[in-house]
Amino acid sequence: MSGVWASSAKAMQVSPMVAEITPSGPKSTYRMAIRNDSATPITVEIVSFSLAVDDQGAQTLAEDAGDIIAYPPQSIIPPGREQLVNVRYVGAADITSPKMYVVRAAQLPVRLGDAQTDAPSDAAEVKVGFNINTHVFVSPPGTEPEVRVSSVRRAENGDALISVFNAGTGIARLRRARYHLSDAAGHQVEPPASDVQLGQVSALPAGQSRELRIPAAAITALVGEIAAVIRLE
Repeated sequence: MSGVWASSAKAMQVSPMVAEITPSGPKSTYRMAIRNDSATPITVEIVSFSLAVDDQGAQTLAEDAGDIIAYPPQSIIPPGREQLVNVRYVGAADITSPKMYVVRAAQLPVRLGDAQTDAPSDAAEVKVGFNINTHVFVSPPGTEPEVRVSSVRRAENGDALISVFNAGTGIARLRRARYHLSDAAGHQVEPPASDVQLGQVSALPAGQSRELRIPAAAITALVGEIAAVIRLE
């Protein structure tokens, strides 16, 4: 699980942003922490969706059929406090390939009164609410990703375009990978993963391909044809 926090307008923070769990046993659950950094109480609801990712890294969300449950499903969090939510996979335990979900912390809208009078006013009412999406990967034991580089070429603007394929059985988390690029003259660069354009979702499911883009500004030391090696962390 990742300890990275995501915030929404500094009102709400959520951690982890990515959780990896198993379809059964003690590792089929994890704790989500939601922190209220605002000066007023917030009401947060936990909603889950099944997640599909295409070859461009674009996501499609669908209603979860009840595979993911969260407790408590809704909370009122006081200012400066944190709420822990238990998230558990309760779907089929005998899955043979990983499944992906989005677990959303949705701050329910609140009504703001007239700023001049502090009194509620139908004319001045404004609804405000924020959503933070996190990803949950349910992987059977023994599944492992294997990212292979199919080709590397230069775009007209000098960007490196790397075609990759996940030949393994697990989900490859490309945001956590190391990217090693070199040219025929022996020059080498290792741009940070944050510089690599991966699409809307950085996860690469088993059996899928993706074209990654590294901006020319990150590989100025390389000349001509490029080779690439990607190592998963």
